Amino acid sequence: MDKMNISKSKRRRSNKDYTNLAVNQTFCEDQNSSKNIVCEKDSINSYIKQNKADNKNTIYSHDDIIWKSFICDGEIRSFKNKIKSQARNTSFCEKQNHNKSNQKQRKFSEQDSIYDKFDQNKASYRNSIDLHDDTRTSITDYGESVLEEIDENIFNLSKEYSLAHCVAEDLRMGAGIAVDFKRIFGGVGTLVDQKLKIGNVGIVKRNDQYAFYIVTKKYSSGKPTMKTMETALGSLLNIMKKHNLTKLGIPKIGCGLDNLDWSDIRSLIIDTFSGSGIHVTVCVPSKLLDNMRAPPSLKVYITPNNLWEMEAETIIILFIDLEEVCGKNWTNNIIDKVDAKYPFKQNLLKDVKHKKLEPGNITCYTVNNEVIVCMFISQNAYYSSLENGFKSIDRKIKKYKYMAIQSGPIEPSDNFKPIAWTVLILRSVVNRSSELWLCGDVRQTNGMVYDQYCKNVYSSMNYSFK
Repeated sequence: MDKMNISKSKRRRSNKDYTNLAVNQTFCEDQNSSKNIVCEKDSINSYIKQNKADNKNTIYSHDDIIWKSFICDGEIRSFKNKIKSQARNTSFCEKQNHNKSNQKQRKFSEQDSIYDKFDQNKASYRNSIDLHDDTRTSITDYGESVLEEIDENIFNLSKEYSLAHCVAEDLRMGAGIAVDFKRIFGGVGTLVDQKLKIGNVGIVKRNDQYAFYIVTKKYSSGKPTMKTMETALGSLLNIMKKHNLTKLGIPKIGCGLDNLDWSDIRSLIIDTFSGSGIHVTVCVPSKLLDNMRAPPSLKVYITPNNLWEMEAETIIILFIDLEEVCGKNWTNNIIDKVDAKYPFKQNLLKDVKHKKLEPGNITCYTVNNEVIVCMFISQNAYYSSLENGFKSIDRKIKKYKYMAIQSGPIEPSDNFKPIAWTVLILRSVVNRSSELWLCGDVRQTNGMVYDQYCKNVYSSMNYSFK
């Protein structure tokens, strides 16, 4: 009996010895082969994690290696179940992560495809206008390019662009980029005839290109507000839609002397034009616009002398209403007094009868070495007629120094504005050193500079025309 117990005890020890031997042998073999397998229970999880990091296959591919380390069937079954449970959890998590990864990849792939299309459209657009690479572009959620900032002179944009800038109701345009708009597009008389108010947009078209004048304040010395900017930009949008225009070039409007924040204006432009199909290009040149000399300013004087009393060698300019002059027994007090000193009226009436005259045309008569210019105007387009007439004088009469018109009294009344507009328009046309005399202000005892007169007397009205 004792022998049998001893024998069983020896067999149990022998089994344990064999088990330990197998474990040690397997551990040594695995150390030699991978140096990563540790067969103790607490080390299995570390092995699984290490193996998972090295190879994304599941734990099942390594079961045989682990099972060789155990002889005890009970331990094998218990430990195998734990590992399988861990493997199932690990596999499930991996599948979830894999599915999420695929979804993200598909999402990013779709976004990349959309952005690639945007980039292609932007690249095509940039190539079409052939401008600098230094840009800032705003794109809506629908992939529409609304606003782009570039380093370029606005007047270098192609003719397919409509151009715009901000002005006041007084249309002075005496500083900054407004001077260049006035020089390149002209049309001051056309703008005056449009009777623009805050929130309106003036239109001038030259050589099949539109120039828009966004009225954001009443006086040039004043400041716009975000509200007036919003109203005026809305008007601009409607006009561009009406004319089927899709490209707009502007400077940084509302900034500088107007003291509005560009980031606010930029957001307002994007909100206004989003979904319209109109692309806005903001030109911010790093170099100054062409350093052209400003044309000599037309000097304007006020005199109590009447037009027919002016000194010799002064061009006398008379405004003739086309509708009135064609009537029977036409008379005009100023025309008759000038004709009494320099007879020309008979020739004028012949020209009216035989020539097809239009608003803005002029006829010239030389009497006793003095030049009389008759400028034909229409009440429907009075200031446009003046502008075209002044242009004709500037082209046809090569040498002149002094000009004179009969203005009558200049005072803060309804008579002031027409005179102020006339001076403004003539100054936008004449680019030579010359003088304009405003005749017939009997309140003046002697000649006076027009600008100083306006500044002193009418500053309370906020009129200050240059």
